[in-house]
Amino acid sequence: MSDRFVDRYLALMYNPGMEIKYREKKWEMKAGMTARDALKKIGVDPESVLITINGKLVTDDALLKDTDQVKLVAVVSGG
Repeated sequence: MSDRFVDRYLALMYNPGMEIKYREKKWEMKAGMTARDALKKIGVDPESVLITINGKLVTDDALLKDTDQVKLVAVVSGG
C-alpha cells in the first residue's frame, strides 16, 4: 500500500470507553449516536468520507455501539 493511499485513509475507533479517537484527540460519545453525529462532533464533513463499521460500508445514519470499529475513507475526485 502506498504512503499516498495511507495518508488519505482516516481511522476512528469507537471503543468500550464510549469515546471516539481521531487525530490524537478524544471525544466522549453517547450510546446510540449516529455516525453522522459523531463526525460532526469531531469536525469531519459527512459528505467528504465513506464510512465503514466493522469492515462493512454503511450510511451516515448508522447507529454506533460501544464495540464498533469505525474507519473513514476520504472521497477523492478529479480527472
